[in-house]
This record gives sequence, structure tokens and C-alpha cells, in this order.
Amino acid sequence: MNERVVRTSRYWLCGLSVFALLACQEMPTSQPEPLRPRAGHALPPSCDCPEPAPAPACPAPAKPKAVACVPNGPLMPASLRNKLVLGEAEMAYLEPADIKMRARIDTGATTSSLHAENIERFERDGERWVRFQTRRKEGDEPVQMELPVTRRLKIKTTNESQDSRPVVEVNVRIGKHTERIEVSLVDRLHYEFPLLIGRNFLKGIAVVDVSRAYTQGD
Repeated sequence: MNERVVRTSRYWLCGLSVFALLACQEMPTSQPEPLRPRAGHALPPSCDCPEPAPAPACPAPAKPKAVACVPNGPLMPASLRNKLVLGEAEMAYLEPADIKMRARIDTGATTSSLHAENIERFERDGERWVRFQTRRKEGDEPVQMELPVTRRLKIKTTNESQDSRPVVEVNVRIGKHTERIEVSLVDRLHYEFPLLIGRNFLKGIAVVDVSRAYTQGD
């Protein structure tokens, strides 16, 4: 009985040893083979994609330039259409002497004024006249003129005194437009412009764009 048990145990031990030896031989001892594609099925190629380039920065929008102009066509009020457009300064022709001189356009002045020196008052045929000299600028040869006095203009000066100026009529041409206007006679030799054009020339015939000058040519 004991001998049979011993023999059976030996058989079991031998079987377990063989099973263990076979199991150790079947275990893989190296790294698994890489996955191979099946026939007709290629693996997608590896891609080393570059980083996307940064989007270009948009430049700042340019600021619109301010342009001073006089509207034309339907944008201009009907009352201003077909008017002479003058700048802050223009070239003017003084008649009858036909003197060309620079003129300041001044919408704040009621009456125009002309440079005059050596002013002499006298009578002719019972009327008041004035004899004076004018010039385009300092250093030029003076031009003598004799004209009847239409009235006298009283101007309050800076020291609260009143200055009485003779007023005469002359023809002033700017561009293609000629207007007969009154001008007061005063020494303007220390001013930049020998002629000042006031509202008595501008009213009803011209508009002024102070951002421009010599719009009517020279």
C-alpha cells in the first residue's frame, strides 16, 4: 500500500517537472517583433511637420490727411457757387496806375486800405483831391497818383486817439475780376503787404480759403 503511494507520487512529480520545463522553453526571451503591415496595406509615413509660421502683423491704418478745400458741385451751397476763390494772400493790380502788388485778404476789415506816403491834400475845381505816392514794397521806385477824395475815415488807434484817413476810389483786379472799391490811404510801409483787401471787395463775389495763397496766380 505504501509502496503504491510512493510510486504514484513519483509519477506526479515527474509530470510537473516536465510541464514546468516545457513552459519555460515557450516563454519569449527577446523583444517582440515590430508590427509588419499586411500585404496591400502600407503604414502611413511618419511626418516631421514644421511649426506653423506666425501670422504677419497687420500694419496700423494710416491716418487720413486733413485737406482744406472749397466744396464743388452739388456739395457747395447755391449761394457760393460761381464765386471767386481767394487765399489768405493774392496778387492784385491797382488801376489806373497798373501797379502789381501783394495783397492781404482780410475778411475782418470793412474797408480796404492802400499804402500811401507823402500825402498832400488840395482842391481842384472846388473838390477835395489828394496827391500821394505808393510802391509795391520798400526799396521800389514810388508811383505818384492824384485822385478825388470821396470821404474821410476815422480810425481809433491803440492810444485811444482818432486817425482821420482820406478815402479814394480805385480799380482793383485780382485774377480776372476787377472791382471798383474805396481804399483808405495810410502808411503801410512797415507792413508785409502794401494793399489790404477788405469786405468791400469780397462781399458777394468771393469766398476765402485761409489755408491757401495766390490761388489766382501771380
